[in-house]
Amino acid sequence: MNWKSTLLLVTLAAGAGVWLFKGDEWFPKLAPRPAAPDSAALASVETDLTPETITRVEVLPGGGEPFVLEKGPAGWSQPGNWPLRAAEANELVATLASLRTRFRPVPLAGDADAPAAYGVAAAQKPVVVKVKANGTDYTLTFGEPKPGAGDTAFTKPAFVRVNDAPEVLKLGPDVMPVLRRPAEAYRRRQLFADVERVKLPGTPPPAGPGAPPAESAPTTVSLPGESIEEVRVTGKGVTAFGLTPWFLDGRFALKRTGPTPPPAAATKGAEPVVQPDRLADAWELSAPVRERAEPARLQQVLAAVPELWVEDFVPTAQGALAEHPFAIAQLLPVPVEPFPGLLARLHPETVTDPREELKKSKESVTVRLKSGTAVTVKFGGTAKTVERDEQITIPNPMGGPPRTITQKVPTPYRYAQIEGNPQLFTVGTDKLNGLFVKAGEVADARVARFTESDVQTITIAPPGKAPLTLMRKKGSPKAAKDEDRQDRWLIDQQPNPVPADPARVDDLLGKLAGFRGATDIDLYKADPKARGLDPASATLVTVTAREKRPEGEPEAPAREYKLLIGAPDFAKGKFPVQLAGWPRVALIDDRVPGASDAGWLVPKLFPERLSAQFSRPAVVYRGRKLLDATDAKLVSVSTDGPNGFAIKKEKAGERDVWKLTAPIASDTDPANVANLLNQLTGLQAAEFVAEKTASPAGYGLDKPKLTVQFRFDDERAYKLEVGGPRPGKKDEVFARLDGGDVFALAVATRDALAAGPVGLLPLQVWLVPPDKVTAAEIARPDAPADSFALTKDGTNWKLTGPFTAPVPFLSAQPMLTGVGALAATKYEALTAADPAKYGFDKPLLKVKLTYTEKAGDADKSVTKAAVIGGTVPNGTDRYAKLDEPNAPVFVVPAAYLANVQVSPLGLLDRNLLFLDAAKITKVQIDGDKPDSTVTLTKDDKGKWAAAGAAFTVDTVAAGQLVSQLAPLPVERLAGYGDAVKWADYGLDKPAVTITVTLGTEKPETRKLQIGKPDPIGGRFVRVDGGKAVGVIPPAAVPQLVRTKLEFADRTLLTFDPATLNGLTRTKGKEQLELAPAASGTGWDVVKPAKLKADQPLLDELADQLGRLRAEKVAAFGKKADVFKEYGLEPPEASVTLTVGEKAEQKVLRLGRPVDAKKPELGRYAAVEGAGADATVGVLPAALAGKLLAPAVSFRDRAMVKFVDADLLRLERGPRKVTFAKVNGTWKVTAPAAADAEQAPLDDLVNELAKLRAADWVAEAGADLKPFGLDKPEATWTVTNGDKVEAVLHIGTAAPDGRVYARVGSMGPVALLSRDQTARVLAEYRVRKPWTLDAFQAEKLEFTQAGKTFTLQKDGAAWTDPAAPKDIVSAPAVTELLGGLTALQVERYAVDEKADLKLFGLEKPEATLTVTFKDGSKRELAVGGVVGGTGDKQRYARVVDKDRTDVFVLSAADTDRLTRARGVYVQKK
Repeated sequence: MNWKSTLLLVTLAAGAGVWLFKGDEWFPKLAPRPAAPDSAALASVETDLTPETITRVEVLPGGGEPFVLEKGPAGWSQPGNWPLRAAEANELVATLASLRTRFRPVPLAGDADAPAAYGVAAAQKPVVVKVKANGTDYTLTFGEPKPGAGDTAFTKPAFVRVNDAPEVLKLGPDVMPVLRRPAEAYRRRQLFADVERVKLPGTPPPAGPGAPPAESAPTTVSLPGESIEEVRVTGKGVTAFGLTPWFLDGRFALKRTGPTPPPAAATKGAEPVVQPDRLADAWELSAPVRERAEPARLQQVLAAVPELWVEDFVPTAQGALAEHPFAIAQLLPVPVEPFPGLLARLHPETVTDPREELKKSKESVTVRLKSGTAVTVKFGGTAKTVERDEQITIPNPMGGPPRTITQKVPTPYRYAQIEGNPQLFTVGTDKLNGLFVKAGEVADARVARFTESDVQTITIAPPGKAPLTLMRKKGSPKAAKDEDRQDRWLIDQQPNPVPADPARVDDLLGKLAGFRGATDIDLYKADPKARGLDPASATLVTVTAREKRPEGEPEAPAREYKLLIGAPDFAKGKFPVQLAGWPRVALIDDRVPGASDAGWLVPKLFPERLSAQFSRPAVVYRGRKLLDATDAKLVSVSTDGPNGFAIKKEKAGERDVWKLTAPIASDTDPANVANLLNQLTGLQAAEFVAEKTASPAGYGLDKPKLTVQFRFDDERAYKLEVGGPRPGKKDEVFARLDGGDVFALAVATRDALAAGPVGLLPLQVWLVPPDKVTAAEIARPDAPADSFALTKDGTNWKLTGPFTAPVPFLSAQPMLTGVGALAATKYEALTAADPAKYGFDKPLLKVKLTYTEKAGDADKSVTKAAVIGGTVPNGTDRYAKLDEPNAPVFVVPAAYLANVQVSPLGLLDRNLLFLDAAKITKVQIDGDKPDSTVTLTKDDKGKWAAAGAAFTVDTVAAGQLVSQLAPLPVERLAGYGDAVKWADYGLDKPAVTITVTLGTEKPETRKLQIGKPDPIGGRFVRVDGGKAVGVIPPAAVPQLVRTKLEFADRTLLTFDPATLNGLTRTKGKEQLELAPAASGTGWDVVKPAKLKADQPLLDELADQLGRLRAEKVAAFGKKADVFKEYGLEPPEASVTLTVGEKAEQKVLRLGRPVDAKKPELGRYAAVEGAGADATVGVLPAALAGKLLAPAVSFRDRAMVKFVDADLLRLERGPRKVTFAKVNGTWKVTAPAAADAEQAPLDDLVNELAKLRAADWVAEAGADLKPFGLDKPEATWTVTNGDKVEAVLHIGTAAPDGRVYARVGSMGPVALLSRDQTARVLAEYRVRKPWTLDAFQAEKLEFTQAGKTFTLQKDGAAWTDPAAPKDIVSAPAVTELLGGLTALQVERYAVDEKADLKLFGLEKPEATLTVTFKDGSKRELAVGGVVGGTGDKQRYARVVDKDRTDVFVLSAADTDRLTRARGVYVQKK
């Protein structure tokens, strides 16, 4: 860049900077000057037309409908008072007042075609606006020239000619769109725009089946705004005989009486709404009568007013009906013109002019504003009908998804007109449906508009009587009891309010809230005095109500309703009710709704009247609960009389405690005081007997038997007086509270209040934690040897008394814990005036306890002592008292005596010997016989050996011996100290001495001496010559005291059961061989015959033989000697086991039984070995039995296998019964229909479906008679559908109680297990023969051997009417009734049509008849003895004409039902 360019740029930049600061000042001076403005045109638009000066605007659109806007005090309006759209009107005026041009006026040439160039010629239909400003009229003609090349709506100018000026002014393109707006653009379509949006409660949606009620969502509706004062509706009424009753009149007026109430929430978190009743409080029906508006109808009418919208405007310039858009001719298309359309087009005079109809309109609505302005909308005929599509949902009756269909819904539109305005328009009739109703429908039928839950007080003031006031008291949300969380009612009376009966108050509230008039009979011009409604003679009922508000929010304003109740008209059955301040007198039905009818005549002549309920005395509303103590606490209670006392609440630190202040000062028992307080605060009257009486003597209240005075912390004080017994009610007495109404009080309540101070004394005499005890002393005059004292010695204790010994901490803790918790079961007397009466002259023992307690910051020592005396009558508890003068007598439980009667020996350490088992290397046992002496030593590898013995030591036996020494199981100590006489325990010359050597660095030796047997079991022992005599349990003795042979190894065989490959048994000439099956699964019997073997049995045998141990060792020595001695040479049987891959054979010899008469003692056995010596052991009898069982026992024991069954038939003797599944449930179907035991039958089917023999006892084809299967005891036939799954025959029982059984007619004979036996012999028909409620029993009649006696219930006791002085044992009767209620038969002998002679029931041995409270009876007959039961079981039946079955009673029930009278009568 050269310097010239740089200089030029600098110059331009400087010039630009100067222009930036001076351009605004220089531009007007430099710009060309415009021509002088024309005063006739520009002056008028620029200076005369302003928003303030313009007062009238008339717009004449070219070819459109003209309209006028006029300015008044309230703003712009249209002639005819049409509601105006203010924004559009203001924009029009602002456009006219801001006509400005920056161009010179354009002069018009002198020829007539000059205006056409600017679109302002008359033929071009320009927009003419006539404006009045400052009293001067201006005519403004606006037009647009023909569009030039490139002109758009945003660039095309407009021109205006002012009056007839010879020039036009050029304007911007934004003027014409405002001026071309049609007339209807300035008319508001919502006729009444002052609207307020109000939230009202919605209607909850319908809940589904079983679903909880759905919550309703609030709905928002538009209602007339605050400026609207009145809504007057004129509609069509109903005329009869030329008259229109007011309630059938279609004309009515609603007048606002107050502002719309603000929305409020009733519960926390709920959305605030305006309740319909409160909305109705802001309006009233002012014509044709003055009445309160019905909320739903009021909402309907008010909501219809804001919904009055113009659907379409009918142009006023079009005169002929057939020409305007809503004429019938216009609605019908010409191409397919039907006859009505043709007629309307060719002869428009045949169509009624809607303007003429509107002149005679009988339906209108008038809205009057607070300013006094009234707007009336009249409604004419139908203008058109439009159909719209509407989706509706149709439920599916088959339960499938609903269907949605579209239907056509017609909506008619009517002509309408604002009175005083020529403009016609149309409105939809759906907006009018809620508007035109009858006046009677708008009137609220309710006399007083309140809900029962909102009522706070009710005051009933009958003439000449004291008023009755009922007050609602709000419940406490934080109360523990549900009843205290609920609101409750009180009767306001002196000196204290009393609870009211909520049911009676709710009933009263329901009647008051339910007062409803009838528009056809209610009076609006009645004479109050003639109806008994003047204040002097009417009953005044004042109801105060307040809507609910959430907790913590301000209360809603109170509403008061005063109801005047006049004299009833008995002839018409009505009584008058008037709400103060309103003219209507409602005639209410005087018949009590729901009153019981006694026939038909009495209710007609003497009906129960509703009006009489408003003169009831206050006592009628009294609740049975006498006090309201929810929000207050008792602080003092006192009673008078011989058992009088006084208690009061005091502060103990931060706690409240009750103290007994009279007749003695003492602490109290919290639980018993709480019970007393509950009795008082929960006082209930059984019944109110009389109002406050002036003659209390008739109720024994002139000199009360008991007076209780009590006071609450809110300063309320009460006085309860209890009088004499109530005649005819032995469980009730008369009483009154604060001298008020007389009521009946339960005797039990009186007795609880009159129990006296004894019941209030503290049951916890002392409670001292063991860590606070420093000394305890037990003194027992009856057993001085058991008297002792414990004193703390560091962390442990020291015992002194019969001996001195240390007591470990843990040993003393249980005793100290028990002794430190002395609690009484009850108090007997305030003082022991006669010590001998309570056994204190010769006490059982005395307990003294010394402990520390806090006294400020320091500890102080406290000593307490108690004396325990004699036993209470008929019990094991004892009397006791503190060892203080005049101390109360209480009863101490027997459980406490167990803690204080502990022997001092029981406190000593029983751990006499506690060795480390791993360190024991030698145990020497020295007995009184040679074979009782043995020495065991343990080598470095932990293996034990017996000195001088060739056998291997049994590790189990050696381990048991060592375990008994680590530690020695001493159950108790029998003696201690230097004075012990060791000979008394056999320890001067012990029977056995065990010396134990511990292999420590310095070998240690411990000695255990075992003496005589303890008479109550076990043996006496002494350790290391100590002072203690211990007792070891009987189970420990055989493990400590053993012979040498008892330490011999008892293991006979050891191998892995899974490696067993074969078993051969030789028993004389019989040979049994078992081998794994060729298939590789299971076992087979190879000899004596090829059969499938029982896999579970072989698995069990393999497991037992693989770890075979003898129960004991019978001998150890040379084979030849011991085998012959124990029947092992020759053996009874030899069992050869083939084990492992190398087929190693192990031979087990089975010898003779230990005792042939007692086979359960087992059998001798030995294993063949290579050595010269052998061990002879004793095998358990069960295992020996399996090894010696016949060959048939080893075959597969599966008897039956099936999947399911649906029918079972049982034949047992003469009985044949069928059980079948009916709809999945077992039932007895033959010979009679009855219920069956479901779960047991399912268990039986499951058992039979996989039935296995416990053992086989005989092959197929064997003689069945020995097993009772030639004539089976019972037979079960199992069927599934048409298929018989199994037939099971049950034979007789084996000696051990198990039964023999066989499947089908060809199978082997099996022995069933005990569980299987029980199932196949069980009863499966429902075993409960009757349903009986023992609590309802009133009389028992027994007949035995022709003699009868009766027991009759008398209250809670039973008596014999024939011998009333005899005392009947209540426990015996209760036990009998319990047995009858739970009675179950053992089995049924016959299900129906039993021959009673066969069972001894034609003339029963005994009968028992139970009579119940309702007079019904149940009778049970007991017959003959069931064979084979040893006279312990009998046949029985329920005596009933519909019952013919006989069943067998269990032995227990047989005994219970055949008892003699002496069992039920107590011996004197």
